[in-house]
This record gives sequence, structure tokens and C-alpha cells, in this order.
Amino acid sequence: MKISFTALARRGKWLSRWHPYLGPACWILTVQYFVVQIAAAMANKSAYNWGIDPISYLGITECGVFYGEYVCSPLHAVFNLSMIGLGMSMAAGAFLFYHQFKRSRGTLFGFGALGAAAVGAILIGVFPANTLVMVHKLGAGMAFVGGLSGMLILSIALRGLYRPLRYALLCSGIISLLGLMLLALVFFLHMDFTGAAERISSYPVVLGLIVFGICFCTRHLDGHVSQ
Repeated sequence: MKISFTALARRGKWLSRWHPYLGPACWILTVQYFVVQIAAAMANKSAYNWGIDPISYLGITECGVFYGEYVCSPLHAVFNLSMIGLGMSMAAGAFLFYHQFKRSRGTLFGFGALGAAAVGAILIGVFPANTLVMVHKLGAGMAFVGGLSGMLILSIALRGLYRPLRYALLCSGIISLLGLMLLALVFFLHMDFTGAAERISSYPVVLGLIVFGICFCTRHLDGHVSQ
């Protein structure tokens, strides 16, 4: 197992050195998360409400009553594949960026947290809300907590990074944290703002990934990476 991890690390170093824009491309591609979500919501046959209905309703595989509400998402397969794709893009980008920037405990924890969030996103896609509910919720928790943690840690660990981008990472983490707190409040007080709370918690992280990837390409941030 140790040999395989060593080989994987060497492969990551090689890819990050000779294909420096591969990592940014992976994170920029996470924009599909928004595109697919809009398409799935528009095709929904149960009057999907962006502020009230959870994001996971778009991935429920069978039409019917779910938690007392009728749910029917014709594009559920596309949405679930989108979540798996989101996780794979996040993980690949985090792996490559870790080898591009100067490695430290901070970058290890930061990119590692985003890797955990990526695993959570994959679990959400593989196990929709109407299948193994506990695994689905575990994946959602990993995605929410891992995403905001990664943003906050990297905003501190990447000290030599373009300052406005560091602030963008910090803001995305703080907003996501506020969204997670709102989600907890919605849960305990049984409020009808689950969809809004989930989006406040998850959207800033994905937007942060996209902005990071674009800035890396346009501002030639590879000058700050390890050689």
C-alpha cells in the first residue's frame, strides 16, 4: 500500500509540473453543478421550490410522496451523475493543486478537507435521498463541513496567494459556515427554508473552486507553486 501511495504522489507531481492547468480545469468544470441543477429543477414535475425544497429532491429516483411532499424529478439520473462528477472534479483538482503549491500541514489539511467534501458529494450521487438515507446524510455532512473547512484553511495556509483570491476563499468559507448554522436552525425549529440554507452552505464553496481555477489560469499563479 505504501508503494502505491508513493507512486500516486509521483504521478501527481509529474502531472502538476507538466500539465499545470489540469487542476484548474477540474475545478472550473464544477460549473456543471449549477447548470444541471437548473435543468433538473426546470424539468421537475412537482413544482420544485428553490427556497424550501432540499437540493437532494432533484436526485430522488422514484416519483412519490417523500417526507409528506410529492416529489418527481425526471432528470434524477443526470443530477446524481452530476454530483458524482462534482466530487471527482473536486478531488482531482485538490490532489493536483496540493502538488503544485508549496506543501505544508496547512495545505495538506485544506486540500484534504476538500477531498473529504468530494467523497461526500460522490456519496450523495451514489446514494440518493430515497435509498440509503443515513449514507446520503453522511455524504451531505462531509460535503458541507469539508467544503467550508477547506476554504477557510486554505485562505490562511496559502499566504503567498493573490490577496483578493485569499479573501474570496475566506468569504466563501464564512458564508458557507453561516449557511450550515442556518441549516441547523432550520432543522431544530422545523422551518421551511431547507433549500435556501443548503444553497447558502454549498454554493459559495463551488463558486470558490471555479474562481480559484479561473484566477490560477488568468493571473499565472503557477509562479507561486513549488517546483
